[in-house]
Amino acid sequence: MNVPGPIALIGGGEHTPPMTPVDRRLLDLVGAPRPRVVVFPQAPSHRQLARTVALARNHWTRLGASFRIAMPEHDMNEALDAVADADIVVIPGGHPDKLIAGLGASTLTDLMIGRWIDGLAIAGSSAGAMGLFEWRIKLYPPNPLRLLPGLGALDGYVAAPHFDRFRAGRWAHRVLDSFAGLHVLGLDEQTALVGHNGDFDVLGLGSVTIVDDRGTAEYPNGSWVSLDLLTGSRSRLDGLPKEPTSGRPELTLVGASGGGDS
Repeated sequence: MNVPGPIALIGGGEHTPPMTPVDRRLLDLVGAPRPRVVVFPQAPSHRQLARTVALARNHWTRLGASFRIAMPEHDMNEALDAVADADIVVIPGGHPDKLIAGLGASTLTDLMIGRWIDGLAIAGSSAGAMGLFEWRIKLYPPNPLRLLPGLGALDGYVAAPHFDRFRAGRWAHRVLDSFAGLHVLGLDEQTALVGHNGDFDVLGLGSVTIVDDRGTAEYPNGSWVSLDLLTGSRSRLDGLPKEPTSGRPELTLVGASGGGDS
């Protein structure tokens, strides 16, 4: 059975200085001497595109990575080549609907998910984190908080980025029954859940909050969380401090099925 690659789910503020530990952790998990990073800026608005690309280029170059932008709407073959050659794929924030319109139901997404199942690392921030799941939350009226399709790499949760700023803790548990068994993964701004194979660390300025049928659990910076990002289950031994690392329980492999700015 293949072990899917590392994942970083970020609540917003990607490619800024507080996110450096997150991306260093991702680079450590990849282990390549000069990792090839491909950024897909499908979600940002037109006026935010240049800023998004500049932040990403400067950030990853400082970290010693090889950097490439891919825009399938301009050249799909080039985008496919970029994913085929990548060590890390990054999906920045922006508008979730724009992201899905640009990447959903495409050979590019199929390749990206297939390569992740074989070990590719993927990072998604804000709209990018939302879009990586099978289902995402509608953000705007009419009918806010209803479910819309995502890209389908992950399942079991709906991601709620900017969890602290939007005070999502006030509504997350109340709407859980309407999510048909899905749980809420709350990601504070400039905070990430990063890891693989069910073994995740919380890094950043805020917390990660999990709302499921067991209640609400908050994990601050430095916490370790055992989490299956397909079934939506968390271990009853989760939330342990990151150090010491010895004596962690054996983890279940995370399974995988193929396949505004917020």
